[in-house]
Amino acid sequence: MKSVYDTLIVGAGLAGACAAAALSRHECVLLADAIGPAAGASGVGAGLVNPLMARRANVPWRAREALSSLHTLLNVTEYSAGAGAGAGSAPGVLRPAQDEAQATDFERAARDHPDLGTWIPEPTDWPHVHAPFGLLRVDAGQSVSIPRLVRAAVDLAVKRGADTLFPAALMSWRPADQPGALPRPPIDVKLNGLDTPVRTRRLLLCLGNNLMRPWSSSFLHASLPRLHLHAVKGQSVRVARPLGLPPLPALSGHGYIVDEGDTLFVGSTYEHTFVDMSPDPDIGDALLSRAARMVPALQNAQIVERMAGCRATVPGTRLPMIGPVPDQPDVWVFTGLGSKGLLLAPLLSGELHHYFRSPAAIPDELQLARWPQNR
Repeated sequence: MKSVYDTLIVGAGLAGACAAAALSRHECVLLADAIGPAAGASGVGAGLVNPLMARRANVPWRAREALSSLHTLLNVTEYSAGAGAGAGSAPGVLRPAQDEAQATDFERAARDHPDLGTWIPEPTDWPHVHAPFGLLRVDAGQSVSIPRLVRAAVDLAVKRGADTLFPAALMSWRPADQPGALPRPPIDVKLNGLDTPVRTRRLLLCLGNNLMRPWSSSFLHASLPRLHLHAVKGQSVRVARPLGLPPLPALSGHGYIVDEGDTLFVGSTYEHTFVDMSPDPDIGDALLSRAARMVPALQNAQIVERMAGCRATVPGTRLPMIGPVPDQPDVWVFTGLGSKGLLLAPLLSGELHHYFRSPAAIPDELQLARWPQNR
């Protein structure tokens, strides 16, 4: 390990891994995690990149820039080389309209954004997909294995010179005793398992829901204000492929479906109130029943795995949160990606280096300072 780092990133989920890959191009980086890459919500499984989101197929914030950043990351990592079949990086997402009103919205979205999607009123290319009201083919969307992408981003960071430390949980931090010639004192960070603190010029917290009470059993620094974050539990199931079912494109509507080859990934709930993180069998069964409304062949599919994860979101904006902690200019937070992590993590990670140099450049929508800090 080096004697001092420019940035110590804590948390090796999607945000932390992408941040490490991007920042290691410019500076000396250490990435640490209490367990390892993709150990939390980012390790649950397949995800969708969908630039025509929600019921009305709206275009999310900075969607086209985000798509470009994601494609760049996929191309420069070893992700594509190890993708294989199924949820490697399958292009396109099908969105069957659920009723005539949604069909109208989907047709409008395709007309307004022809570079992102195509409206198909009478689909015939996918006979196993139930779409009586037509479907929106999101040509710019795709399925991505989130755990594989996280590991590929960590590998890229290491190739660019970053160090990693797993397992290493964050215990505490404080200004260093010997600041040297730096304009501000560096930070000494205590990580579980190390006898001596790690010295860094900046601490970047990418801890997701571990920054929140009561769902965090890990460390929450006493000087860190309670952030404006909300926990959302998502449950998913993995099912055995029904006999005779041909390869499927990714689907989004009544939940979502990603073809993984021998299995299909079916997600996901968005539970704003929950007691624990255990998968609920009843909810898993309900997910499968919903998915069967898009692909009837899944009606009696065998569930082989039940999963649950917890993501941090920012109420009101549904956009991430980035910035220095009040009164601690060298302690930063990058969190709140929610369900837009695949779209926004590569984009915003690529801009972190600029934000570090000029915090005023952080878009207003993402600023920590816009929220009251309740201790």
